[in-house]
Amino acid sequence: MQLRRCTQGICLIALLLLSGALALDDPALLFAGSTLVIAVLGQYLVFDRDVRKIASSVQCRRTLSRNMIRRGTSLQVTTRITLRGMPRIHVIIEELPPQKTLHMDGETTIDTVPGSPEQTYLCRYRIIPLIHGDLRFSGISLSFRNLFFSETARLS
Repeated sequence: MQLRRCTQGICLIALLLLSGALALDDPALLFAGSTLVIAVLGQYLVFDRDVRKIASSVQCRRTLSRNMIRRGTSLQVTTRITLRGMPRIHVIIEELPPQKTLHMDGETTIDTVPGSPEQTYLCRYRIIPLIHGDLRFSGISLSFRNLFFSETARLS
């Protein structure tokens, strides 16, 4: 979990208020500083709850254009990703292609619409395997962010 600029500024102000309350022995500064700390903590709990809901709703189906995989042969990969959006949380989905492959063309990143209900996104791209045999896909990476926090989760 990373703090965004807005949250860093609020935490700095809270730290200044709390240290001023300690130095000046002022209950008003203590109240203001502790209120900001509680507000940031509350926003963290709401963000964490929403991220867990979104991550638990993800469904990913991946299909290849061929069953037989040969080195140097182009493959079309189609990935259908379904997830439930939450208001005020922006999600960026990134497909993680398998190791020992070259990415030819197509988009591997999907920018979702915040707050949309359960929606299906389609990701198509072409790869060239550098080895024979089965390809092991790493999974997808989800980047969540709102006004206060950002986080990246890797689902495999």
